[in-house]
Amino acid sequence: MKKLVILLAILILPSVLFAASLEYPSIVRSTKALGMGDAYYAMGEDQYTMFYNPAGLARIDNSRWSIISLQLGANNNLMDNKNAYSDTDWDDEAEVADFLRDIIGDYQNFNGTFFPAYYRKNFSLGVFASAQVTGIARNKMFPELDTDAVIDYGIIGGISRSFMSDRLDVGVSVILMNRSSLSETYSVADIASDEFDEIIEDDLEDGTGLLANVGVIYNITPKNTSNLRVGAAVNNIGTTDMGDAEDLETTVNLSVAYSPTFGSISTDFVADFRDVLMANDQDSDIPKRVNLGAQATWKALAVRTGLHQGYFTMGLGLDLRYVTLDYAYYQEEMGAYSGQLEDERHVLTLSLGF
Repeated sequence: MKKLVILLAILILPSVLFAASLEYPSIVRSTKALGMGDAYYAMGEDQYTMFYNPAGLARIDNSRWSIISLQLGANNNLMDNKNAYSDTDWDDEAEVADFLRDIIGDYQNFNGTFFPAYYRKNFSLGVFASAQVTGIARNKMFPELDTDAVIDYGIIGGISRSFMSDRLDVGVSVILMNRSSLSETYSVADIASDEFDEIIEDDLEDGTGLLANVGVIYNITPKNTSNLRVGAAVNNIGTTDMGDAEDLETTVNLSVAYSPTFGSISTDFVADFRDVLMANDQDSDIPKRVNLGAQATWKALAVRTGLHQGYFTMGLGLDLRYVTLDYAYYQEEMGAYSGQLEDERHVLTLSLGF
């Protein structure tokens, strides 16, 4: 059982980087954002705003202590193989080899984030721990598992201020974090070994970083009308060299949003252009950097949809007094350009607070 847990944690753990794929890295992502195409750089609703554009903190209308905020996600391949994971004897090399042969060429992904925080208008403070692991099996004759994993944890705080008669919002968030990562290939003998957990511990590399996100949102029309606005943010300013762990890149991101109201239904339409300067230089594809999203909110219910890297997304949200629940279905591009190799994923966030 211990080996199964370790394998799942390694096959599917922490927060960004895939040597086995060309997925763009991140630290923490919002389920709300993913439901609307991950187009979020001119939005501001909760603590996740600090990881996108902290100027969005000026758009928060209420205050909340999010005591428990748990996000869990997995891709379709992992969910389809859940019975095979539990049925495999991970101490038996023959069974491990058979399992890997069955999943050759199919990415297996799991991600999880714990992000309790306090937020209100113009301010938020929280602690986070995130994990993402992606694995892919190769070589039918002698199966191997390529594994890329990142674990991030730390503290983040953000503030914002409004100027020019509430037309210009400016924000900054600061992140102090530790990162552990690995990018390794494991043989059947490694996985079935009694020392597999020690092998993983030896392969994990560590680093610490102090980073900042800086952003602005300019409201072309007033916030209390059908608000048209543009936003820009620079993410990961500072210690992008994470020691022996996987490094981060400083990125520039642009956004435009329009938020009309139709009776009791409020809506948001957002378009983002991520990584404008192409700091993530594994590719130069523009459609892979474009996200489009829409959200309609009526009382406690939110419905979301969008295009993320050219792929359809959808989401639902329920915001009650002490409980919020958000779900998103989205597809992540694992290849070098939009439309090459999509990976279908589901993510769910439960938040308890007051």
